[in-house]
Amino acid sequence: MAKKDYYPEGTPALLQWLQLQVQQWNLHYADFGFTMEQMKLIVDRIQALINKIQAVAKLQADAAEAVRSRDELAASFETWYRAEIQRDRRVENLPAAFKWDGTAQAPPNPDTTQPTVGSFHAAPGQIDLDWARGPFDGVDVDLSYDGQAWAPGGFDNRSPYEDRRPLRTPGTPETRYYRLRFRYKGEPFGQYSAVGQVVAAG
Repeated sequence: MAKKDYYPEGTPALLQWLQLQVQQWNLHYADFGFTMEQMKLIVDRIQALINKIQAVAKLQADAAEAVRSRDELAASFETWYRAEIQRDRRVENLPAAFKWDGTAQAPPNPDTTQPTVGSFHAAPGQIDLDWARGPFDGVDVDLSYDGQAWAPGGFDNRSPYEDRRPLRTPGTPETRYYRLRFRYKGEPFGQYSAVGQVVAAG
């Protein structure tokens, strides 16, 4: 049986572990023969990494919200502006000046539209799943450990989808299943993709 490394893999597990380090050093520094000043130097270095991890996490959350807000606004604008163009493009000679002289793209067919599960890329603590967005808002991702019981894995609007779940049993590889469904103009759309699977090793 492989030995377990005490140093955690994956940012969420590392952050939780670092916070424990700060707590325990404050309680037990004297047990190691350290002075309070020595302990403070250790804790300051740990806290610097905690602060950086939390700052980056906030930037990522803010960026994700900004992208979601942009896509929502863009979708509602497209619906409104297409209607505006259809009314105004009947004015003679003006459509070409506005570049309105093309043909409107046919809406996708919900009976035949489905995402394609692309390549998987495994990294420590993370599985990346490639997919193609096309004209859609993004995909809703469903997750499973057996290919039968599905749980929502969230909405993703840019490839790759990142699965950062820790292994259910640390150190034991597990098979994970994924299926995707497009979202179009804010609503679930079309058919589910074929099921993809990958072995997560941790």
